Amino acid sequence: MAVNEIGRDTGLACMGGTYWHIVPGAIAPLLEDQPMLMHACEAETSLMLHLSPASVRQEKLPEAVGPASSRLPGQPPGLHVKRSFAAITRSGVIGDARRASAAKGAALLDAIAQELAQLLADPALWASAARSAAPDRAAGEG
Repeated sequence: MAVNEIGRDTGLACMGGTYWHIVPGAIAPLLEDQPMLMHACEAETSLMLHLSPASVRQEKLPEAVGPASSRLPGQPPGLHVKRSFAAITRSGVIGDARRASAAKGAALLDAIAQELAQLLADPALWASAARSAAPDRAAGEG
């Protein structure tokens, strides 16, 4: 909503997204036990061990494992089923944080930053977004 409203109100090219959906190809090759980033998982815990090690209760890492997905069996992609986080995972983890390390976090941060920077530096992307942000005169806006 914010991206849409800011773009509409300012006429600027605006984009929004989450890094794990934008550059999953930068993340997956660095993970050992899971195909993508999940909550408090190998990737997120590694990033925190690199960026803010005091935030990680390292004595809890041996039990930092949870379900491989937050989705219900048979839940189609794109369909959100509201459940409490406690109903999804007892440990607070989705995935497996036991292989997390600060070194892996540094590698993840670098790979994510490199791929995001490359994508966001693409002039064609911004030209396309700018065209989309322009008022639609045919629809009577502007």
